[in-house]
Amino acid sequence: FAYLLPRPTLLVMRVAVATAAVASAGDCLCIFDIDRTLTGSQGTAGSPCSKDVQVDGVYDSAYTGGTLVLSEVSQFISQTFCSQC
Repeated sequence: FAYLLPRPTLLVMRVAVATAAVASAGDCLCIFDIDRTLTGSQGTAGSPCSKDVQVDGVYDSAYTGGTLVLSEVSQFISQTFCSQC
C-alpha cells in the first residue's frame, strides 16, 4: 500500500510478507530515497528515463509539484530481492 502525505512529501510503502518467506530469505533491508529514486521528475515521463510512467490524476508535491511520475525501480520493486523484506 502507498500513501502520499502533504508537505513534506513522504511516501510510505508497506509490504506484507509471510514469516516463512522472510525466514528463508535471511535478513534484508531495503531503503530508498523517495524523490528521484522511487519517483521521477514531474513532467518528464519517458525522457530522460524511458521507463518512467506518469500516473494521471495523482499529485506529487515534491519540488515544484505536478503529476506523479513513478521510476522504473518503484514499478518493478516486486521483482527485486526487496520483495522478500
